[in-house]
Amino acid sequence: MRFLLAIFIVLTGSPVVAYDYCTVTSGTYNLAIGDISASLKRYTACIGNSRGNDPCISEFNKLKIAQSAFESAVAGVQVSCLQ
Repeated sequence: MRFLLAIFIVLTGSPVVAYDYCTVTSGTYNLAIGDISASLKRYTACIGNSRGNDPCISEFNKLKIAQSAFESAVAGVQVSCLQ
């Protein structure tokens, strides 16, 4: 890909403005970390306050969703940034 870009620049005399997927996926990754942290705090608080009365299912499901988003963000970083 970089070779083709270099050829394009040489032939046309102008660089191509490339979309920076790494920056976008890094931002998504950082947001996913924040979501994991917030979800884990809510889940931990629920467990601590439950006293056996609340199974904290809703909080756990939100944590699972945050984990899934994190896994997707990691995959995105691996594809876009670690080339």
